[in-house]
Amino acid sequence: MNRKLYFAFGSNMDRGQMAVRCPSATEFGAAAAYGWRLEFRGWSSGRQGAVATVIPRQRAVVHGLLWLVSEAEMQRLDLYEGAPWYYGRHQVEVSTASGRPTWATTYILNPEHALPGCKPNPDYAMIIAQAYRDLGLDWKPLREALQRSARSGEVGNVSDDTFELFVYGTLRRGQGNSALLQGCEYLGQVRTTPDFNLFQTGSLPVMTTAARNRGTGVVGELYRVPSALLPRLDALEGHPDFYRRSSIMLQDGRRATAYLIAQLPARNVCRIPNGDWLSWSQGGGRLGGDWL
Repeated sequence: MNRKLYFAFGSNMDRGQMAVRCPSATEFGAAAAYGWRLEFRGWSSGRQGAVATVIPRQRAVVHGLLWLVSEAEMQRLDLYEGAPWYYGRHQVEVSTASGRPTWATTYILNPEHALPGCKPNPDYAMIIAQAYRDLGLDWKPLREALQRSARSGEVGNVSDDTFELFVYGTLRRGQGNSALLQGCEYLGQVRTTPDFNLFQTGSLPVMTTAARNRGTGVVGELYRVPSALLPRLDALEGHPDFYRRSSIMLQDGRRATAYLIAQLPARNVCRIPNGDWLSWSQGGGRLGGDWL
């Protein structure tokens, strides 16, 4: 049976609940998603309060439990989660207990349903807290999410609902898609750690994770972006099928969100040796390059 990894960070960490919802699902182990923050948002009539979701946030982490779930049972979860209209399925990169990164499906509240202002029902919060105890997870992210929910006040009163976005291609200033970031705070030109490479495929630059000791780092721009812009960015980048939204490390030690190519084409791809698409393309590709 073909099964996929599902990352649960809310009530689906509860083994009894998952035994009802997905009887054939099996535990894969605890995991953490870096560059995401746990939040309680929206309103659920079934839960009588806010429900768990995640938002992009540098230097944050969300703990949870990985399950191996068949596609048929993922469709059952869609019904429980109200997907795709209430929650949406997303691909996120998580680290297992051994530190190995992998991709998993998770459910994130759609922006129109993710307004702050409500607290979770105590019974719902207790289900999640008990799962944290059972799995031996770090309490800090859950405690902070509950504290933010308790003081969120009026709907929409969240001043820090932003994330830092690293762009390296057509979203850079003066390029074809830069208008999408108009009004976003520009934080300057930055470079990633040497764990990444940059390629040209067709007319597009694409960023990939590098094999060990074979990366150059990638040059780009950093912006502070409202989370409400995520659906438009995801649509532009074809997330998660073409590009995948990922948490990356910058050379100065900060984390940022970036879009990495899901799968590098096998041919007609040129590696950009200096990691800077603008300087390379403005030089007509004359700054060298390794064609695959």
